[in-house]
Amino acid sequence: MKKTISKLRVILVALAVIAVGCDKNSESESEMYIPDPPLGKWQLVMGDVIEKESQKILGYTQNSIIYEFKQNNVLTVSGKTDNTDDYIGHSEGNHFYQMVPIRIPKCDKICTLVVQQIKINSETYNIYFGVGFFDSEKLALYIGNKNGTLVLVSID
Repeated sequence: MKKTISKLRVILVALAVIAVGCDKNSESESEMYIPDPPLGKWQLVMGDVIEKESQKILGYTQNSIIYEFKQNNVLTVSGKTDNTDDYIGHSEGNHFYQMVPIRIPKCDKICTLVVQQIKINSETYNIYFGVGFFDSEKLALYIGNKNGTLVLVSID
């Protein structure tokens, strides 16, 4: 599991560095775009923390911690967060979230990736989607910043 997470972190960092596959001149010919938020209910299954050059994997599957992203930019966190040692997620209750606008370049080449970001309260996170990390049929949502990554799976 630790090797998988380390490989995942390397892949996510590499993807974050590859912003787009267009040349510098295309920046003047770009559009601002606000990505769709990850609406619905997501169960927190894992946390990945970086502390002083070491990695710590935290499992939350047994805690039934639910992140519900609503249309009105409210994130509701519920579940057993108080009794959880080393909990790195958001506190129970309502939080304000907002998708960060991104610049989409107009280009003839294939654009490889545009990193999406979300602000929860005042903290900015990169977000990624994947399939099959924990359950081959469920969509996974990765919310991360320089301190670590939360891994959630869709329960809607």
